Amino acid sequence: MNTLKMHCILWGLSVLFKRALSTNTAFKDYLGNKQLDFQIHTQSGKGRFFSLHNSGIHSKSITNKKILQENFTFSIIFINAMVANSILTSKDKNAFLKGIQDKNISIQGDLNEVLWFQGLLKFLKRKR
Repeated sequence: MNTLKMHCILWGLSVLFKRALSTNTAFKDYLGNKQLDFQIHTQSGKGRFFSLHNSGIHSKSITNKKILQENFTFSIIFINAMVANSILTSKDKNAFLKGIQDKNISIQGDLNEVLWFQGLLKFLKRKR
Protein backbone atom coordinates (compact mmCIF):
# COMPACT_ATOMS: atom_id res chain seq x y z
CA MET A 1 0.00 0.00 0.00
CA ASN A 2 2.83 2.42 0.84
CA THR A 3 4.49 1.77 -2.51
CA LEU A 4 1.25 2.46 -4.40
CA LYS A 5 0.78 5.73 -2.51
CA MET A 6 4.35 6.77 -3.30
CA HIS A 7 3.84 5.96 -7.00
CA CYS A 8 0.68 8.11 -6.99
CA ILE A 9 2.48 11.02 -5.30
CA LEU A 10 5.34 10.90 -7.81
CA TRP A 11 2.97 10.55 -10.77
CA GLY A 12 1.10 13.59 -9.39
CA LEU A 13 4.39 15.47 -9.32
CA SER A 14 4.84 14.82 -13.04
CA VAL A 15 1.31 16.16 -13.65
CA LEU A 16 2.14 19.30 -11.66
CA PHE A 17 5.31 19.81 -13.69
CA LYS A 18 3.36 19.50 -16.95
CA ARG A 19 0.75 21.98 -15.76
CA ALA A 20 3.39 24.46 -14.59
CA LEU A 21 5.21 24.24 -17.92
CA SER A 22 2.04 25.16 -19.77
CA THR A 23 0.62 27.79 -17.41
CA ASN A 24 3.30 29.26 -15.14
CA THR A 25 5.66 31.76 -16.77
CA ALA A 26 7.79 32.07 -13.62
CA PHE A 27 8.29 28.30 -13.59
CA LYS A 28 9.37 28.33 -17.25
CA ASP A 29 11.71 31.28 -16.63
CA TYR A 30 13.34 29.56 -13.65
CA LEU A 31 13.73 26.35 -15.66
CA GLY A 32 15.20 28.26 -18.60
CA ASN A 33 17.24 26.03 -20.91
CA LYS A 34 18.17 23.58 -18.16
CA GLN A 35 17.86 19.87 -18.88
CA LEU A 36 17.28 17.96 -15.67
CA ASP A 37 17.19 14.17 -15.56
CA PHE A 38 16.53 12.83 -12.10
CA GLN A 39 14.97 9.96 -10.25
CA ILE A 40 13.19 9.69 -6.94
CA HIS A 41 13.03 6.17 -5.56
CA THR A 42 13.39 3.86 -2.59
CA GLN A 43 16.47 1.79 -1.78
CA SER A 44 14.62 -1.20 -3.25
CA GLY A 45 14.40 0.67 -6.58
CA LYS A 46 10.72 1.66 -6.69
CA GLY A 47 9.96 5.20 -7.79
CA ARG A 48 9.93 7.45 -10.85
CA PHE A 49 12.43 8.85 -13.38
CA PHE A 50 11.89 12.39 -14.66
CA SER A 51 13.36 14.25 -17.61
CA LEU A 52 12.44 17.93 -17.31
CA HIS A 53 13.28 20.67 -19.81
CA ASN A 54 11.67 23.84 -21.12
CA SER A 55 9.86 22.07 -23.94
CA GLY A 56 8.36 19.32 -21.82
CA ILE A 57 8.58 16.62 -19.23
CA HIS A 58 8.82 12.90 -19.61
CA SER A 59 8.54 10.51 -16.72
CA LYS A 60 8.29 6.81 -16.23
CA SER A 61 7.76 4.45 -13.37
CA ILE A 62 10.66 2.56 -11.84
CA THR A 63 9.65 -0.78 -10.40
CA ASN A 64 12.97 -2.35 -9.49
CA LYS A 65 16.69 -1.62 -9.37
CA LYS A 66 17.24 -3.18 -12.79
CA ILE A 67 15.54 -0.29 -14.56
CA LEU A 68 17.07 2.60 -12.64
CA GLN A 69 18.53 5.07 -15.09
CA GLU A 70 22.30 5.30 -15.35
CA ASN A 71 22.45 8.83 -16.74
CA PHE A 72 20.94 11.24 -14.27
CA THR A 73 21.71 14.63 -12.80
CA PHE A 74 20.74 13.44 -9.34
CA SER A 75 18.89 10.70 -7.56
CA ILE A 76 16.91 11.11 -4.34
CA ILE A 77 16.76 7.79 -2.51
CA PHE A 78 14.37 7.15 0.38
CA ILE A 79 15.02 4.32 2.81
CA ASN A 80 11.50 2.95 2.10
CA ALA A 81 8.10 3.94 0.70
CA MET A 82 6.58 4.73 4.11
CA VAL A 83 9.32 7.29 4.81
CA ALA A 84 9.00 8.69 1.26
CA ASN A 85 5.25 9.21 1.70
CA SER A 86 5.75 10.89 5.05
CA ILE A 87 8.38 13.30 3.77
CA LEU A 88 6.83 13.99 0.35
CA THR A 89 3.49 14.94 1.94
CA SER A 90 4.84 16.73 5.00
CA LYS A 91 3.80 20.31 5.63
CA ASP A 92 7.08 20.82 7.50
CA LYS A 93 9.37 22.74 5.15
CA ASN A 94 12.38 21.16 6.91
CA ALA A 95 11.18 17.55 6.49
CA PHE A 96 13.51 16.89 3.56
CA LEU A 97 16.58 18.21 5.37
CA LYS A 98 15.63 16.29 8.51
CA GLY A 99 15.26 13.15 6.38
CA ILE A 100 18.83 13.61 5.12
CA GLN A 101 20.14 14.24 8.63
CA ASP A 102 18.33 11.15 9.95
CA LYS A 103 19.76 9.09 7.04
CA ASN A 104 16.24 8.34 5.74
CA ILE A 105 17.19 10.06 2.46
CA SER A 106 20.41 9.87 0.50
CA ILE A 107 21.45 11.82 -2.57
CA GLN A 108 23.49 10.62 -5.51
CA GLY A 109 24.76 13.02 -8.12
CA ASP A 110 24.99 16.80 -8.13
CA LEU A 111 23.89 18.25 -4.78
CA ASN A 112 23.85 21.78 -6.26
CA GLU A 113 21.23 20.61 -8.76
CA VAL A 114 19.15 19.13 -5.93
CA LEU A 115 19.18 22.54 -4.24
CA TRP A 116 18.23 24.21 -7.55
CA PHE A 117 15.42 21.64 -7.93
CA GLN A 118 14.07 22.52 -4.49
CA GLY A 119 13.80 26.11 -5.72
CA LEU A 120 11.83 24.87 -8.72
CA LEU A 121 9.36 23.09 -6.46
CA LYS A 122 8.21 26.36 -4.89
CA PHE A 123 6.49 27.18 -8.19
CA LEU A 124 4.25 24.13 -7.80
CA LYS A 125 2.61 25.33 -4.62
CA ARG A 126 -1.03 26.25 -4.88
CA LYS A 127 -1.70 29.99 -4.76
CA ARG A 128 -4.25 31.02 -2.16
